[in-house]
Amino acid sequence: ASTSFDVSVEEIWVSLLSGTCLIIIPNHIISDHNTFEIFINESKISNLLLPPTYMRYLNYENVDNLKHVIAAGSASSPELVNEWNEKYINGYGPTETTVISTTWRYEDYRKDLSLIPIGKPLSNTQIYILNESLQPQPIGVPGEMYISGVGVARGYLNRPGLTAEKFIENPFISGTKMYRTGDLARWLSDGNIEFLGRIDHQVKIRGYRIELGEIEAILLQHQSIQDVVVSEQLNMQGENYLCAYVVMKDTEVNVSSLKRYLNKKLPQYMIPSFFIELDCIPLTSNGKVDSRELPKPTEALRAQEYVPPTSDLEKKLVKIWEEVLGIENLGVTDSFFDQGGHSLGAIRLMSELRQELQVEVPVRVLFEGPTIQSLAQYIEGQTILSVNSIPKVPIRAFYPTSSAQKRIYVLQQMNPELTHYNIPSGIQLDGSLNKEKFTKSLQQLIQRHDSLRTSFELVEGELMQKVCSSVTFNLPHYKMTESQVQERIRRFAQPFDLNEDSLLRAELIQVEETKHIFLLDMHHIISDGMSANIFLEELSKLYNGGTLADLPIQYTDFSVWQNELFQSAEIEKQKQYWLEVMSEDIPLLELPTDYNRPSIQKFVGNRIAFEVDPETTEGLKILTKQTGTTLYMALLAAYNVLLAKYTNQTDVIVGTPVAGRTHSDVNSLIGMFVNTLAMRNYPSQNKSFIQFLNEVKDNALQAYENQDYPFEELVDQLDLERDLSRNPLFDTMFGVQDFGDLAQLTMEGINVQPYDWPIPISKFDITVALKGEGNKISGEIEYRTDLFKAESMERFIQHFIQVIKEVVLAPEKLLRDIEILSHEEKNQLLIDFNQTEADYPKKPIHLLFEEQVEKT
Repeated sequence: ASTSFDVSVEEIWVSLLSGTCLIIIPNHIISDHNTFEIFINESKISNLLLPPTYMRYLNYENVDNLKHVIAAGSASSPELVNEWNEKYINGYGPTETTVISTTWRYEDYRKDLSLIPIGKPLSNTQIYILNESLQPQPIGVPGEMYISGVGVARGYLNRPGLTAEKFIENPFISGTKMYRTGDLARWLSDGNIEFLGRIDHQVKIRGYRIELGEIEAILLQHQSIQDVVVSEQLNMQGENYLCAYVVMKDTEVNVSSLKRYLNKKLPQYMIPSFFIELDCIPLTSNGKVDSRELPKPTEALRAQEYVPPTSDLEKKLVKIWEEVLGIENLGVTDSFFDQGGHSLGAIRLMSELRQELQVEVPVRVLFEGPTIQSLAQYIEGQTILSVNSIPKVPIRAFYPTSSAQKRIYVLQQMNPELTHYNIPSGIQLDGSLNKEKFTKSLQQLIQRHDSLRTSFELVEGELMQKVCSSVTFNLPHYKMTESQVQERIRRFAQPFDLNEDSLLRAELIQVEETKHIFLLDMHHIISDGMSANIFLEELSKLYNGGTLADLPIQYTDFSVWQNELFQSAEIEKQKQYWLEVMSEDIPLLELPTDYNRPSIQKFVGNRIAFEVDPETTEGLKILTKQTGTTLYMALLAAYNVLLAKYTNQTDVIVGTPVAGRTHSDVNSLIGMFVNTLAMRNYPSQNKSFIQFLNEVKDNALQAYENQDYPFEELVDQLDLERDLSRNPLFDTMFGVQDFGDLAQLTMEGINVQPYDWPIPISKFDITVALKGEGNKISGEIEYRTDLFKAESMERFIQHFIQVIKEVVLAPEKLLRDIEILSHEEKNQLLIDFNQTEADYPKKPIHLLFEEQVEKT
């Protein structure tokens, strides 16, 4: 390394103090990788310290004398580690802590790592990962890294202000200092540290917070890429976008294949708009990326050859596109989205077309054909441009759909092969079951509710409901063993075809002579949680020979009424309320995940049950009485505090379900009524919990008053950019309610109880459902297994319970002072992971040598 680079200190003194030969390598050899490899072998060099950006140009097989290579200065990739394997050591450390503070060795390598850790603290070094209040962050949660120990410098020469800012008192070991690195990192469960980049190296693109190093790490896994740097750039309109500078191997690759690769690994907003191919990444004399030498995105990799506009219309479109995209030299076959366009840009483009060309172009046209050529062909064919009872409607061939049905239909069509909008359930029937009577009761119930005989069709482009007058439903009967039932359950929930006459399936399985399992599955578009209870309650009444009162209306009557309601002044008032709540930039909840977020949600999940102890539950109930709040409000406030601790965000949106049955006429109907409220709160660290709880209370009350406005309509009104890796508006749901339990049924001669049904689905990143029963609060957390490990969710639960305990004991405590770590976890982070003390002999080397002579 250059003597102006701190790494030279390690190279020089580690060599000389250990008695090895230090070789000075001339610059002309370093600048030629092939010559460098030959020099390593001829000089019999055994140890090297190199930046990964340089190592990528070396051939591992050509250097056979090397024992160790310490990689430092920039991020290492799994590909590089796999190539050099046991010789690879990853080092990290700033100049202010004597060059290297942590090391990671190949023996700690796990194949599921997307980022190579920077390792564990060196001897006599302590590492702390803290939040803004200098409190330890839990395992897996990012925070700023602080370094303490014998390697920490005394400060900056003649710069007392900067010294005071960066070298601060160590609150964990009195009388010592710790250095504030400005680096973002997190502890892994094995005590290694994962480096996440500079805190000031995060960028914000169209409202999304992005860590550039994460994109670089994914790109380095591509078989054709040797080196890469991702940077933020500005277009002519002053809008920022991402540009990737890539060094290719022998294989040729174009931008389309790179984007297809990234689309499988990253959400759309993290895909660079431009890719520029370089022979090598420009480096400073210290071996770090020289961002000033990176060329501007004028010569980007093209998906195809440039095709110039020919007609007047194409020339006009090129001009409009270049203005919207902020780039030049667009060809008529270039894709709008490959050139940096996004949903908001598409809407702006449609507005410009309307203004400049007097034509109305739906956004879908651009998505179907995202080139100027396709758009020109389309344009050439265009013309220049109060609460009463819910009334019954006459029988029709088709009925309009409700707002919730429309959204579920769209989401289902995006992933038609998935079952995340199925509502499966099971009940165990112990006793002498009359199968014929049970089947007849089921048929009566299907005939009673139109929604159970409803299918969905597009009629002239509009989604409509079609009610079949009658459906012949035969309940399949099977005989199985208990193990066969479990296998059947795993395969029972299958995708529904929404064009079918009935979006319901059921089976009756006999396990023993007096033991049956009833399996039921309905699509969410025709049912919700309360509907499932109504279904089973009415089924039991019919089986018992009872009669059911006539239904005053059907779901189709409700959907017609709801569509008319949207025109009322009351709904307009509610609409304005929600638009005001969401008027500021929508925050993206940056929960720390164990795995990279897939570019498209898979909805695979798992569940973990937990309980809050009786003493804490009782304290929470006392707190709600003192503050005039509900259990839901207090728990939601605590949950917001936890999310703020995990993300370091003070603007948090959490979804919460409401029954959506605000009109009494619909209480006995089976159908999709449930609505979702987007609860936006601001858990600023300088507020007390009592103060924050009162804010949550006020927000919740206002939300309840405006709960008739459909969440689906709000999402449409906000015109959010569609991100297939996330849900719109929020990524976590929270509710205090009964969940997962079936209705308590009574059938003649039969004992009815719920049957355990593992459902490997999670529609959100995290869903927390709680209920207060007697002297305890029980809960269940549902989480996406493609984002989180089970042990991370176990910790998440414990941290949530810890927050509840803290606020019960001291509700006046400021949010920044609320700790989420247990005593055991804090001890692990501060002491166990930092057990690095090593006693070195305090004697000259010649005395140590003489002592050894006397011994042997």
